[in-house]
Amino acid sequence: MNKKPVSKKVLNTRLNRIEGQIRGLQRMIDEDKDCESILVQLSAIRGGIESVGSLILKNYLTLCIHRKASSEADNVEALSKAISIWMKSRSDVNY
Repeated sequence: MNKKPVSKKVLNTRLNRIEGQIRGLQRMIDEDKDCESILVQLSAIRGGIESVGSLILKNYLTLCIHRKASSEADNVEALSKAISIWMKSRSDVNY
């Protein structure tokens, strides 16, 4: 694994892009754009959030686990906790 963390600048650039996409989505809704276009925009936003989340998880693994862990068992526990936190953001969608 690459041990270099992702910079704050990279993360903030991606978050700013997502923020712009959300503003665009709000405009689309206000302008009564078609549902398919709105869903495409939502998909892009979700992809952006997933991408940022993955980078932040990488930073967590690179920075936090290596700093805190004093043993391999601690590494496994910290990794398990990080994955658990990240997975809580997902939910099953019932149709």
